[in-house]
Amino acid sequence: MSRDFRGSRIYNDDNIEILDFIRALRLTGMPISEIKRYLELNESGNDTISQRKEMTLQHKTKV
Repeated sequence: MSRDFRGSRIYNDDNIEILDFIRALRLTGMPISEIKRYLELNESGNDTISQRKEMTLQHKTKV
């Protein structure tokens, strides 16, 4: 993440989108560890779509 000359973080649109997504998952009660795993899978690309879908479906049953 970029920082300005004072050391403050500079957020771009992608950062804001991810933060909004994390907030939405937390509002559903998803634990931080699961969110972290989801984001790691997301970073790995499209090969993990089925795993991410399964995670969200499992969480949906809990909610």
